[in-house]
Amino acid sequence: MATLQTAPLLLPTFALLPPAHFALTTKLFYIFIDLLCAHALMQIADSGQSGSSRLFTSARKDIRWDGIAIGAAQVEATKPPHSSWKFAVLQTVFFAAGVGWLLYMSYVLTGGSWEFLSSTYGVQLLLPDLTPNVGLWWYFFIEMFDPFREFFLGVFWLHLAGYVGGLCIRLRNQPLFIVTTMLGLFAIFKPYPTISDTCLYFAMLPLYRHVFPLMRYTFFAMSAILYATLLGPAFYHLWIYAGSGNANFFYAITLVWSLGLVLLLADSLFAVLRDEWEVERPEMKGKDIRQI
Repeated sequence: MATLQTAPLLLPTFALLPPAHFALTTKLFYIFIDLLCAHALMQIADSGQSGSSRLFTSARKDIRWDGIAIGAAQVEATKPPHSSWKFAVLQTVFFAAGVGWLLYMSYVLTGGSWEFLSSTYGVQLLLPDLTPNVGLWWYFFIEMFDPFREFFLGVFWLHLAGYVGGLCIRLRNQPLFIVTTMLGLFAIFKPYPTISDTCLYFAMLPLYRHVFPLMRYTFFAMSAILYATLLGPAFYHLWIYAGSGNANFFYAITLVWSLGLVLLLADSLFAVLRDEWEVERPEMKGKDIRQI
């Protein structure tokens, strides 16, 4: 019996797809989903929230790509209520209610069983599958002694969760950039990352076109990512199929991949903080800064 690693509520949706001999229809369905996501991204781009939000306006907000270049369609940005606490409480209640309803529907679809929780969310939390991927977890836990497994599981999850508080406090005026940065962190540090996680981060990053001139290590970051993109499949083939390599081959190239993403993530974070600093101190615009 196959392991269920997808929310049960999605299974009826994918069950509606036609059989394999209607491959064209299935491809058209996925194209429609991609276009729908692109349309949502274009709405975010045209709203201008990345350069001018309710709490912060960048001096470079006019330097941006339009929605067609990123996604498509312009909509008016929805403004939250005047009370930030009221807005936060309402959104938390709506989110909790939505997740609760989805979990209940999954419970109904699985015949009144909660076993799907261990096969979906439990897989992410407990890491039972150590199949090699582009992430950083699998190699560590292959080499890990069993008595220390639970401890380091907690350490790895605390490391990932630790970014949330710091980003939300320091960048509280730019919530959209917090979401973008967290997507990048998930693409690097989640247990089972995929190329689609990185693609989602890359799709959100152009929203901050106005801070691109402030980034310093773009060339090195993109060079590392392209280097890993080209050599990653080759090293995997050498290890798994040709038998002329070992796990270190593939894990070394995934480290280069993660290094490129970390450089890009840190560089974008520096650029946004520098942009905020120049708004607070306009006389320092264009000048070099040094940490004392």
